[in-house]
Amino acid sequence: METGNQHADHVRRAHQGMMEMKNKTKIWINTGSLAFKSKEISALQAADVIAWGINRCSSAKGLGKGFQPIAKIFNNMHIQLSWPDALLKEWSASVMERRDPNFDI
Repeated sequence: METGNQHADHVRRAHQGMMEMKNKTKIWINTGSLAFKSKEISALQAADVIAWGINRCSSAKGLGKGFQPIAKIFNNMHIQLSWPDALLKEWSASVMERRDPNFDI
């Protein structure tokens, strides 16, 4: 994000909140660094924020205060599909059967 971006403070606060949650809960959250030096757009970091946001929205916790810009993205452009529990359990079992036993999840 370039210097002078009007949304930079929102991004900084959201990133700080994610890092605080990661440190408090000790739950693995793949939150990258926050760098404003390059004008290159990191699609992976953007995808991380979206994935984190969807995970939070799907939980009882919700996004919480300070993450309204992420919620705005979902309200305008995101479609949440509901998958039946039985289908998800079947998919999970299938993945576990084929996983590499040398790779610990």
